[in-house]
Amino acid sequence: MTMSECIDVLNRCEYGFLGTVNEDGSPYVVPVNYVYYEGCIVFHTALEGHKMENLKGNNRVCFSVCQDARVIPEKFSTAYTSVIAFGEAEIVDDGDVKKRLLLALSSRLAPGHPMPCDDEDIKRTGVVRIRVRHLSGKKRSE
Repeated sequence: MTMSECIDVLNRCEYGFLGTVNEDGSPYVVPVNYVYYEGCIVFHTALEGHKMENLKGNNRVCFSVCQDARVIPEKFSTAYTSVIAFGEAEIVDDGDVKKRLLLALSSRLAPGHPMPCDDEDIKRTGVVRIRVRHLSGKKRSE
């Protein structure tokens, strides 16, 4: 798939799977809502927890989405379109940047219902931006 096609898929999916690395080197994958914004994948999260600990220990991540997946029983196959991104995750601390990214996220996922973004909301919300270094996609149709 072309880069443009991969970005189009990222813009259509509502959630993806974030892959991080545990302290012992084992993988950890978790679903997150996101927005593809300014060449980055952005999501919000709790300020503390397993995912954030992993990101603090190793910021190298992968992120995958899949759309239109359906099993084709008679062909013992699956039709799908998928994209995987590799990059570095940045935990965003700057309040103004967090607000801008949260507004982009809420505009995409909840049009007409902007996320509350007063100073207290921003302080208690984790925002992560994945700077995508490599993007690839794969598509299989019937």
